[in-house]
Amino acid sequence: AFLSLFDPYFKPKGGPDSGYAAKFVTRPFPQYSNEDFIASLASRSSFPLALTQNVEIAKLPELYNKFVHSTNFRPWFDSRLKLAKVVERGSWIETRLGLDITPVIETLDEFERVDLYEIIKKQVAQETQTIGADQKLLKKLRTDLDTLFYYLPDSLQPMMLNQTMKDCFLDSDESGQLQGRFSAPEGTFKDVGKSPFKWFQSRIGKKAPDKTRNFNPQ
Repeated sequence: AFLSLFDPYFKPKGGPDSGYAAKFVTRPFPQYSNEDFIASLASRSSFPLALTQNVEIAKLPELYNKFVHSTNFRPWFDSRLKLAKVVERGSWIETRLGLDITPVIETLDEFERVDLYEIIKKQVAQETQTIGADQKLLKKLRTDLDTLFYYLPDSLQPMMLNQTMKDCFLDSDESGQLQGRFSAPEGTFKDVGKSPFKWFQSRIGKKAPDKTRNFNPQ
């Protein structure tokens, strides 16, 4: 009962999904601070019955204050939060793998499509650099990015593709050295295949940067 007051911090923020991007990102967890938690106790109208049967309500803030400042609290809290995030990520991956992006794209305007492209591009970059990344998720994200790419205006495609390759595949040093070699041509990309990632792979040839070693376009 004593620890149950921390449970809300181990649950992602709920509520109905809203906005076009809600389905494509993980739900955030509430921010925690000792000061805010202790202050919230003063405004609580009730406490768990099992807790107040053994401790006077007036003494609870002092007990919690000692606990959150003890040497054991932070390791315990961080461990619980880490586990909660792992569970939430697993649930999100399962949902994300089954999400068809095309019907969503068709409801978006140009600005929203570019925004969603940026969101997924960042996810691809993060997963690419993550040790032990979920390969099914990475393939799904790249596929969705490819799909989004062809809904972007032709005038934006060269810029978006160049930036995507730099963010998702090249280190800053590599980007400077290879900038000319991997610059996308002007105009439409309808003639470079169905995947910008395949286009990039074809440009790399046998001198692929390390980040692409495990990339196997399908």
